[in-house]
Amino acid sequence: MQTAFIACLLVSPATAGEVCEHGDLDFNNDGIVSLLDVEDFFRVSSGGDPCSRGNPEEPVEPVCCDSLDFNRDGVFPSDQDAIDFLSLWAGGPISTCP
Repeated sequence: MQTAFIACLLVSPATAGEVCEHGDLDFNNDGIVSLLDVEDFFRVSSGGDPCSRGNPEEPVEPVCCDSLDFNRDGVFPSDQDAIDFLSLWAGGPISTCP
């Protein structure tokens, strides 16, 4: 299940062979899946800078965040992107993946 959080592409067991595309949980692309990704997702959603410095305790080169169209449904921005992002964090499904 942990690899499902990090992968950009998932193959859902319910749809064997069908590829289900969505964003990954490392939203800020700093190489670490952490609560900072959630903070950055909502910061960017509210109009903040899409590039951040990642973990403030361990400064790295600036990285740019992923698209806010997290579920890749073509609707941008939408509440469903935030719902799907948090659902995946909780280990649940996302709306565009059966």
